[in-house]
This record gives sequence, structure tokens and C-alpha cells, in this order.
Amino acid sequence: MKRIYLSLSLLLLVIIGSRAANFKFAFLTDIHITAGDSIPYNDLARSVNQINDTPGIEFAIVSGDITNIGDRQSMEVVKSLLDGLNVEYHIIPGNHETKWSESGVTDFARVFGSERFKFEHDGILFMGVNSGPIIRMADGHVAPQDIDWIKTELDKAGKEKPVIFITHYPLQPGDVDNWYDVTDAIRPYNIRLIMGGHYHKYMQLEYDGIPGILCRSNLRAKEKTGGYSLCEVTPDSIFIYEHKIGNVPTRKGAYSMTGMNYPKSNAGYPRPDYSVNKEFPQVSEQWLVRSGYEIFSSPAYWDKKVYVGDDSGAISCYSATDGRKLWSFKSDMRIIGTPAADKNVVVFGSADMNIYGLNASDGRLLWKINTEAPILGAVTIRNGIAYIGGSDHKFRAIDIKSGTVVWSYDGVEGYIETKPLVYNNLVIFGAWDKNLYALDKEEFDVTNEGEMRLRMKELCPDVVIHCAAWTAVDLAEQHEKEVWQINAEGAKCLATLCKEGGAKLVFLSTDYVFDGRKEGFYDVSDEKNPLSVYAKSKAAGEDFVREILKESFIVRTSWMYGQGGPNFVKTMLRLAASGKKAIDVVDDQIGSPTYAVDLAKLLADMIETDRYGV
Repeated sequence: MKRIYLSLSLLLLVIIGSRAANFKFAFLTDIHITAGDSIPYNDLARSVNQINDTPGIEFAIVSGDITNIGDRQSMEVVKSLLDGLNVEYHIIPGNHETKWSESGVTDFARVFGSERFKFEHDGILFMGVNSGPIIRMADGHVAPQDIDWIKTELDKAGKEKPVIFITHYPLQPGDVDNWYDVTDAIRPYNIRLIMGGHYHKYMQLEYDGIPGILCRSNLRAKEKTGGYSLCEVTPDSIFIYEHKIGNVPTRKGAYSMTGMNYPKSNAGYPRPDYSVNKEFPQVSEQWLVRSGYEIFSSPAYWDKKVYVGDDSGAISCYSATDGRKLWSFKSDMRIIGTPAADKNVVVFGSADMNIYGLNASDGRLLWKINTEAPILGAVTIRNGIAYIGGSDHKFRAIDIKSGTVVWSYDGVEGYIETKPLVYNNLVIFGAWDKNLYALDKEEFDVTNEGEMRLRMKELCPDVVIHCAAWTAVDLAEQHEKEVWQINAEGAKCLATLCKEGGAKLVFLSTDYVFDGRKEGFYDVSDEKNPLSVYAKSKAAGEDFVREILKESFIVRTSWMYGQGGPNFVKTMLRLAASGKKAIDVVDDQIGSPTYAVDLAKLLADMIETDRYGV
């Protein structure tokens, strides 16, 4: 009986040991979806369906370039498709999610939870990290904090644990600028294979001697259908197959899962060449600060101090003389744009959707402006005004002492990450919409009667079309005084000046002056009953204009839409193209959308007449 018991135990161990390293997984890369583009969408949908129909696949890995331009809408489309897998999936970003990113590469983690992954399956450790450049296009790069994480996790796993390592870029010179930091970090451990994508085709490589393979894109390219990689792990090997949609898998590579498979020494492999330093001996290092985080922007200088932001969201102040850290302030997300400092105030934007003003001497928070999207733009300060653009498609001029927005421009079609040029009265900047903008920084401040009077005398207009307004309806409830100054008192001031100068005035108003309780369409003669702070301020503006200036037109609009800026129509079109089966929309509002071009034509015709009134 004892011998039978031992035999059964040995048999059980053999079976368990065999099962512990015998499984399949799917590997997808370079999906390149753009919301609304049906071909890459269909390619991924077919891959998901085939993976679900293929017996034995236990999980999937996605190694980046899932979108074409790194936008959140496209990421959400990809997620909706990948969520259709019957098995769990693990995902990292590629360069298309890190370079072209109006979120400052924060949306990927918001959508998928993280930019890296680690899990163990049947005794094998799988690890994946981001290797794409963050915003500034250059070679790929693995962040120092990710390399520290790799070392920590591999040290926990031990040197015997078999590891399959995932990146997007190949870890070699010309592709990743610090490839050697990664290969040196993983070399002491039991790395069986490094897998990636990027080049859209199968390539068997060695990364400083460590076996690697790049896999095909999910796209069909010039073929009729797309495909992915099917990976089979056995006790002694890992096999990589190409699995085209509707076809039988074909082998593309095989790698050992046992024994030594690369040298444990990095001797003889290429490393960066620093010999250029010997050619210019007059250039020497004065000081060096190791922040431990990537620095994407240039430093700013003021009063013998240097200010610089980093990937952790910290902005730090150093002595320009010896590099001593004087203070540090932490925002909630990475800092991409270059800060600026003047008059003892340092200003910077963060991917946490805020613009900050700090005391430049001690780092105390002076003010903070919350926006609707990450702020990646660099800052320029002139005469106490900070100029900065954001990913909310707005450009702002801010008083650096008070944090007051002097003016903002929301006609930018793309997101802004450049440093504006201030030249004479112009603010010039480019955006990711292929446009170069030149704004007049001396815009009218309708709450400043002295400035308005001076500008009206300079220009002597025949007609003034009054477009300036506080239009953020919900936010108006917390800023009643400012809203009244702009929408009511500003209209009153302008009407007075137009009367003095003999100019006609067009006042753009809103359907919010009514309470919305009427069934059917409103008529211009219907009684007003404004309910909100915004509505009451616009209604008062109407009253001031009609009381002061007979030669005035009051034009009520609703739900404006056009090419510039965000609007309801753009939002609905974006959601409709997202591939979602259902869209949640408010159902308690009724309105008549107004096309900006139609309104402009109406105003142009109207001002040629004397048909004044509402």
C-alpha cells in the first residue's frame, strides 16, 4: 500500500507540474483605432471574436499603440471592444498614446487603470511597462520610476522565477534612449523573452543578448483581414504563432523556457558614447540634481533661482548658484509645460487640470485656477500678465498677483502645448490643429469703464456687436458678483458709451431669460422670468441696453454651435461615433440650436437696418 501511495503522489506531481506551464495567451499590438474609422475598429472586433472562439486561450496582452492620436474618445472605443473578451486582458500604452496626448498621458491610466502591469500565471511572471516618449517626440524612454518598480518587483519574485517582459518599443539603440538601463535592470533575473510591437511585423531580436520578438500589427494593412499573435507556453518552450482572421495559426518563433538563454554579463554590448565631453574641456558640470523623475520642460529663471516641474507633478526651486533645493510644491499630476516667474510669482500648468500661482520665494500657493482639461502649455509672463493655453481649447491671460483671468479665448480648435510669443500687442501661439493664432492681448474689459471709454474714442465705431459675456451657467452660481459685473454692468457701460459716440449696439442675449415653463415656442414679446444667476444678469443687461440706447438690437440665441470651441452638437457627434450601444443624455431640456454662421449672417444684415428692439 505504501508503494502505491507514493506512485500516486508522484503521478499527481507530474500532472500538476505539467499543467503549471502549459497554456495559451493572445498578444495584440498596434491597433491604431481612431473613433469613427471603421476599418481598424472592425479589425479589432474580429480579433476579439476569434480569440473568444479559440479554445484554450487563458488571457490576452495588449502592448500599445491602441489608438492613432492618443485621444480619450478612441481609447474608450478600444476599451469597449477589449471588454468583450471572455478572458482578462493586460495592457500598456505605446508611443501613439504618449506623444499625441491632449491629456498629458493621463487619460490612458484613467481609462485602463494603469500604464504598467504585473501578474503571475502558472508560475510565470508577466510584466509590462510604458516605453513611449511623453509628449516631447524623441526616442522611446522607460521612466526612472518604472525602472525602480521593475527592480523592486523582480527582486521580490527572485532570480529563479521565469519572466516574460512586455514593452511597446524594441529595447535597442535608436528606439529607446535608455535601453541599457532596462536590460541592466532585468539581466540578473530569469528573463525568458521580451515581447513588443511598434514595427507592425515579426522581428526576432536580441536586446543586449536577451531574446526578444516584435509581433505583427492587428491591422489588415494591404491584406483582406487583420490578425494577432497566438502564444503557447509549454514546460520547456514558448511558441509564437501568427493567427490571421479565419486562418490556421502559423509559427513565427520559438524560445526556450529552461536553462541559460543569454549572458549574465553586459560586457561587449553598446553603451552611450560620452567622448564628446573630452572635445570641449572648457564645459564642466557645476552641479547636478537627481530628481528621480522625468523632466519634460525647460527650467525658468528669476532672482538667482531656477524653477522646474517633473513627472511626479512637483515643481521645485533650486539655487542657480549651487543647485540647493530651496522648496518644492506638489500638484496632483505630471507637469509638461515650462513654468515662468516674475515679480515673486511663479506660474505653471499641470495635467491635473489646474493653473497655479506660487510665491516664488517660498513656494506658498497664492492662487489656483481650475479648468476643464489638463494644462500642458508653457507660460509666458509680460507686464504682470501670464499667458498660457490648455487642452480645454482655451487660451488665457491671467493677472499673476491675484490669479484673475483678465481674458480668455475659446476659439482654439486643438489642444495647446507650446510657449506663446508676446510681441507688441499680439500673443502668438500654435496648437495641435495645424493653426497659428495671433490674438490681440489688449482686448476690451467691459467691466473697466475708463479703458472702454479710451478704446471707443480710439476706434470711433459705427456699430458695436457685444459678444463678451460670462457664459458658464452652472459656475455662475458661485460667482454672482463677477457675473453681474460682466453681463449686466458691462452691457450698461457699453450702451452708455455707444450713446455718447453715436454707435449702434447689438447685444447678444439668451433664452435663459425665460423660465422654460411655456409649452411651445417663445415669442419676443413673452414676459421674462429669469431663474438663475446667469439668466438674471443677462435679463438685466437687456433692460440696461433698452433703457439707455434706442439704437440697439437685442438678439436672443440658444445652444450655439460651430467650428470653434466645445458645444452640444460636437459632443453628440463624438458620442455617436464612439461605438457605444447607448448614450446617456439629459432629457429635461428643450432648445433650438443656433448655427454660428447663420447668426453672423443675420447680424450682418440686421446692422444695416434701423429695426431696433428685441
